Amino acid sequence: MSARGESRVRPFVLLTLVGALAFCVAAPCDALASTSVGPATWAGLRPADDSAVIQARPTISVEAFDPIGIKQRDYAIFVDGVALRPGFSYRLLGWQGSVPILDRRYATLTASIRYDLPYGLHGVQARVTNNAGIQSEHAWSFSRAGTPALDEPIPAPGSVTTQRTPTLSVRVLSNSMGLTGSFTIDAVTVPGVFNPATGVFSAVLAGPLALDAVQHVTVSATNALGFTATFEWEFTVDVRLPLMPVTGCKECHADQPGAHPMTDCDACHSLSGPLGEEGVSGAPHSPYYIYSPEYECTFCHARSFPSVPPLHQFSPDPYHVSTYACTECHSRNLDSEHNRATLTCLTCHASTDPQVVAAIKTGSTACDSCHVVHGDLGALHTYAAMDVSCQAAGCHVNAIINQHEQYVGEGNRYPEYQDACALCHANTDPERIPSDATVDCSDCHPGEPHPANLHETTVNCDACHAIGNVASVHGDNCGSCHPTPANDLVTWNMTCQQAGCHAAPLHPAMDYFDHQFEWMGTYYGTDCWSCHEEEEWGCTPTCHPHVYERVPPATTSNVQPDYVGTATILLTATDAGEPIPSSVPSGVKATYYRLDGGAIQIGATVVVPPPSSGSTSHKLEYWSMDWALNTEIHHVVTFTVSAS
Repeated sequence: MSARGESRVRPFVLLTLVGALAFCVAAPCDALASTSVGPATWAGLRPADDSAVIQARPTISVEAFDPIGIKQRDYAIFVDGVALRPGFSYRLLGWQGSVPILDRRYATLTASIRYDLPYGLHGVQARVTNNAGIQSEHAWSFSRAGTPALDEPIPAPGSVTTQRTPTLSVRVLSNSMGLTGSFTIDAVTVPGVFNPATGVFSAVLAGPLALDAVQHVTVSATNALGFTATFEWEFTVDVRLPLMPVTGCKECHADQPGAHPMTDCDACHSLSGPLGEEGVSGAPHSPYYIYSPEYECTFCHARSFPSVPPLHQFSPDPYHVSTYACTECHSRNLDSEHNRATLTCLTCHASTDPQVVAAIKTGSTACDSCHVVHGDLGALHTYAAMDVSCQAAGCHVNAIINQHEQYVGEGNRYPEYQDACALCHANTDPERIPSDATVDCSDCHPGEPHPANLHETTVNCDACHAIGNVASVHGDNCGSCHPTPANDLVTWNMTCQQAGCHAAPLHPAMDYFDHQFEWMGTYYGTDCWSCHEEEEWGCTPTCHPHVYERVPPATTSNVQPDYVGTATILLTATDAGEPIPSSVPSGVKATYYRLDGGAIQIGATVVVPPPSSGSTSHKLEYWSMDWALNTEIHHVVTFTVSAS
């Protein structure tokens, strides 16, 4: 239908209307938002006003309506001020034989662009002339959109920056409308911020980057139209100690000027030398300018004289690379590593420590030349003084790394830390991690770990252990609580007297030995609970409720007999027991493992690194415990790991 609302509806007009509606669905029509001058009205803008296209060469078309008719001359289409060569056609009403019937009040201008439009906003102008010679013009705009073009990353690709927390950025060259996205570096993702004024998309890091390490950056940026671009690059962070100042020549050249070369006097004393320039070229036998404190080495060596060795600013890099490869935590460059402690060159080179002096004299860069280097991290992070009952109860392990792994990472208490090492060593809160902290739990967890009376016999055990059956908690080891039968079950006669609960038996001893007790004509079998599960007998409700599930978990592994390279073994535990009473949670409480007879670890993933050469055999022991504290029989498997 026309903008004036024609009253006649013909089949071909309906088809035109359906086509126009379909076009408006694909690219929203917004002709009312455009501007017009003159008597004509305009419709069918293509591309639609304020729309976005992805084609580099879109077709431009528009239909004009003038009630007195439109001339087929003096018409034009411009894109960004450039004149195109549009086609012209009147609206077709029908046919009379082979003669078309045209409605000359409607004219459509159609133009093709012969070049690629740049990304961004483009303006269109259309012009027609009516039969009275009056011109009408219409203007609208559209954008060419696509994937954002990203370039000019900072820090520059392959560069070395001395900033531990550099600002990451890229420049968005096109298609930046409504840009959002993120930067990922060191497996940490931070949101990006786009500045339309500068065209820069940037991110500020939350913490310092690792030293002497190649950093891989991935940028993901999405514009308002849903087009996403990615950009990747790498750079290195390397913070070095300040170089030796030019006035400190004698710090390295300690034997000068006593051994100053005397074989070429004219180099300094001739008219073309530094002393000749000063007008004192004579007195060649006088060492005054060498030995006088009034003159520094720079008097001769800091200026350009062909015969005098020039002053140099010494770079210690080739001499300061450690032979150790502890790069997961440390930098191999000694300048970078020592910079963490704000040391200077003279911290080492002016040291009187015999070890340091010897290391410099021999040119050794091995860490243990000056430091006591740690060895087995597991041994260094084991709290050997932990009470064995803390571990036996299944609450804690003395392997500090394993104990804390369960609290870090996504979805856990400390998601900002990726591993247990970072939880302590990357934590900058001195109240949480004291500078002098050791593996002693109380260093970071001050005060008594539990109230002093928590483990007294009068305390209800299920306040913490969520279970009322003391026998189950202690693995049915009666000797844990009772003075007899200690650990010798062979002598245990199953009497409450021997257990220390009663001073004298309450019924004939024979009944205890043969376990065939007759009471009021009823014979009871060998199960003590036949009598002692009722509340009136005392033992059962107080310490040993008879109703509890005794099904331990079942743990399986995907261990293979042989591995080449790192062996990663997964442990999977399931628990089929139903919780009785219902207050006891069901399921697996913890999975434990021990590698090669070492410390007990908590976890379901076992990672065994390969040897540097050859093959090594390993023994893995693993088991699980459920929330009713039922513990399964330990599984033991062996496997071999070979060097990559």
